[in-house]
Amino acid sequence: MALGRLGSRSINRRVFLASAASVACASEITPGWAVDLRTAAPDPLAAGFQSPDGDARPLTIWQWMNGCVSREGITADLEAFKRAGLGGVQQFMIGGEQAIIDDPTVKILNPKWRDLMAFAIEECARLGLSFGTHNSPGWDSSAGPWVAVEQSMQKLVWSKTTVAGQARFEGALARPDVDPTWNLYRDVAVLAAPEGDVVAIGDIKDLTSHMAADGTLNWTAPPGQWAVFRFGHTANGRTNAGTSPPSGAGLHCDMMSRAAVEAYWTTYPTDIIKLAGAHAGRALARFEIDSYETGPQDWTPLMRQEFAKRRSYDVLPWLLVLAGRTVAGKEQSERFRRDWSKTIAELFANNYYGYITELANRTPGLEMLIEPYATGRGAPFDSLAVGGEGNQLMGEFWQAPSTWGWDSLKPVSSAAHRSGKRLVYAEAFTGQPPYAWRQDPYALKATGDRAFCAGVNRMAFHAAAHNPWPKMKPGMTMGWWGTQFGPGQTWWEHGGPEWITYLTRCQYMLQQGVFAADLCYLLNASGTPKMPKGYEGDIFGEKDLIERVSVRNGRLTLPDGASYSALILPDSDLMTPELARKIRQLVADGALIIGPKPVRSPSLTDYPACDNEVARIAAEVWGESAASTPRAYGKGRIVWGKSLEVVLKEAAIDPDVEFEADAPLRWIHRSHAQAEIYFLSNAKDAPLATTVSFRQNGRTPELWHADTGTMTRPREWSVAGGRTHFNLSFDASGSVFVVFRAKPSGALPIQEAGDRAAVTLPVDGAWDLSFAPNMGAPRKLAIKRLASWSEHSVPGVRYFSGTATYSKEIEIPSSLVRKAGQVIIDLGRVKNVATVAVNGTAFRTLWKPPFRVDVSKALRPGTNLIEVRVTNLWPNRLIGDEQEPDDCVWGEPKKFPFGAKPASVGRPLAKIPNWLAQGRPRPSAGRRTFTTFKFFSSSDPLHESGLLGPVTVDFVPRGQSG
Repeated sequence: MALGRLGSRSINRRVFLASAASVACASEITPGWAVDLRTAAPDPLAAGFQSPDGDARPLTIWQWMNGCVSREGITADLEAFKRAGLGGVQQFMIGGEQAIIDDPTVKILNPKWRDLMAFAIEECARLGLSFGTHNSPGWDSSAGPWVAVEQSMQKLVWSKTTVAGQARFEGALARPDVDPTWNLYRDVAVLAAPEGDVVAIGDIKDLTSHMAADGTLNWTAPPGQWAVFRFGHTANGRTNAGTSPPSGAGLHCDMMSRAAVEAYWTTYPTDIIKLAGAHAGRALARFEIDSYETGPQDWTPLMRQEFAKRRSYDVLPWLLVLAGRTVAGKEQSERFRRDWSKTIAELFANNYYGYITELANRTPGLEMLIEPYATGRGAPFDSLAVGGEGNQLMGEFWQAPSTWGWDSLKPVSSAAHRSGKRLVYAEAFTGQPPYAWRQDPYALKATGDRAFCAGVNRMAFHAAAHNPWPKMKPGMTMGWWGTQFGPGQTWWEHGGPEWITYLTRCQYMLQQGVFAADLCYLLNASGTPKMPKGYEGDIFGEKDLIERVSVRNGRLTLPDGASYSALILPDSDLMTPELARKIRQLVADGALIIGPKPVRSPSLTDYPACDNEVARIAAEVWGESAASTPRAYGKGRIVWGKSLEVVLKEAAIDPDVEFEADAPLRWIHRSHAQAEIYFLSNAKDAPLATTVSFRQNGRTPELWHADTGTMTRPREWSVAGGRTHFNLSFDASGSVFVVFRAKPSGALPIQEAGDRAAVTLPVDGAWDLSFAPNMGAPRKLAIKRLASWSEHSVPGVRYFSGTATYSKEIEIPSSLVRKAGQVIIDLGRVKNVATVAVNGTAFRTLWKPPFRVDVSKALRPGTNLIEVRVTNLWPNRLIGDEQEPDDCVWGEPKKFPFGAKPASVGRPLAKIPNWLAQGRPRPSAGRRTFTTFKFFSSSDPLHESGLLGPVTVDFVPRGQSG
């Protein structure tokens, strides 16, 4: 029977008003539209899960677009971030093609800019938000107009002059080419070598002292033809002009020179510290170095000294290899190239990333956050080495369907684990322009869960472009990039806080204890190995393995307690003597190591003695046999020639987590002093039921639900073979924490059954619908049936974006209420966020399917007022505005070049319109929105919106509810 037709009397439909008198301290009910899940918790871990705070709260990347900043906008943004549950901001100064519009009165470091920056830090302090910022304008490395050419990034350059032997040569050597923009050149050396395919090291002549300051060489060459190379260095000319506002654009500092890095630090970063005053190291909490996009650097003034200190031989004669000559044979030249690259990598790690962190830490409480990898042009450094630097590390991931950034997460999370860093940050949900304004919290959930399973435990949303005009919605964007996270979003205060609460609970749990894994992979280059199903692991570089890993009770152990069952070596026969010594020690102390026998060193350091030492250790540890049988050495074993899966099985190292082969589950495991914590995520946009098995014995499994803050236990579980087994059901893109506590709570309720017998009454027929004002829709209207707003005949409804409320009175038979253990309202399909209220009591906001809520404590026999508050996305109103005359000037259409077929995605705002700058009414009165990038046209298809249903009331009989 249709509830809308119960009885013969007419139904008086009225708009819902949340009643403050209907406060109820329960997980489902709260006054107004918020949710309070704070309840008495049995222990600190559970209490923190239900009401997390501090580092568990996400950040947002807050971009100031080319000086378009206002005090009013700063306060509006930050207060909105605080209300939504964020923990702080990571601020960037953005220019380049992403910020064509500008405010010419705001220049970096001018008085107005300083006032705005100081005010933003002060406002963060007032609101209890942390403030971080990039260490330079733009988002790449460390640059600005204050960097002197002499202290900018350098490159090695050379010229070649052919000289005939047995004759005196007196003449000028050509100066190597340099960019006249910088007009910097400094000599390094003059080297001569006989012409030929291979140069013997002893035949190379150092002629540096034979050349005068003006480049004139005076030298009598031995017999034969000689190539004379004049080596020098010059600025490589890399700037941040593509990402910074023009007032902050300039050369990048020499990242291989401590002197240059310190000189840089005394400029822009120090100015910000001074502006922060007493808030430095408190509200001003972080500087950042974003992903490296600056291109190569291969020289620094102290390169010769640094190379000798690190490699124990002189680089000078080997510079010919860089000029294209083969010195002492192909193999030795390749060894030098390896040593050269490693030296550059170490200088970047130590003199830039490490030293700038040290400079930041001179202000107590101030930290350096780094993304230790490159995007775009590649990196002149080793991400494995850089990952050991910085106080905090950050990776990135892009919102689906983009796959960008995901390859950074395992290396970054591994770097954090191996260096003892509790937090693993991520630039989160970065968006590509074809999907702008099309994402709701549910669309973001599966992406975020995937990142959690890759090791992320603190997100920084990409991004919230600062909106200097708070009343203009959606407002500012970062050009065409980013998923929009800020008060301009339709769902920012309806659905956004609930989703952020979910993330905060997840991040709290994933920050507990240490990452639990079996496998430790040693890599000699960046990458992510494919791990066997059911196992997890971390990636190590040589330095961290040598310096931080020991063996305890047969496990490879880090100082903070994280440990691994086995070490997997690279598939290579090259190994430095230092690493060979470490492997020998680890095996002797009891480790299981899997990998091939080394043959020689890859380096020229101490050559050829280095090869002899590696061979001796290999014979001692691996033995002389080529067979693949495990070899015992000391307390441990070394195995090679077998698959990893076979070795793990033979070693009785069972999978940590097992589930059905076709189940699309992702997972991660944290080990805490009081609990073993697993996070499991359904990667499928459909419900899932599967059997799971954990390598846990003797502890009761508990199910902690981060979306609601509730904790339950499975109906049934079993223990066999040292493992705990039970069935798990997931919603579409659902997730759960499985917690094995040392002291479990016996009071937890049993999880709800997957299939529950119920009496279902449909709620169909007419509804009253009221819309938020000033968005073009009628204030109220009656609808005969549920349908998408985009199908309505009234343009203001068809193009509506924002929040509207459905209301309806229904009759509930008393017999159904008396027999029910639970009464559930099921909304069916919703686009995109909904909150149900019954008789003046609002329940938790539903931001993901299933759109079901238990209303037992509010629904009563007889007449009941049902309200459903629904928020959709921006596209429909943006498309609707394109039916109106334009009142802005737009730039040329932009094509997105990275898809299968380049396509136009919109146009940037060319200049700030006068009506906006002067605060006058806009000329196009029918337009309801304003934004700085036009992503939609008048002919674009509209998006489904509103309450789509079918709506039902489900009565679950007593004894069937959870």
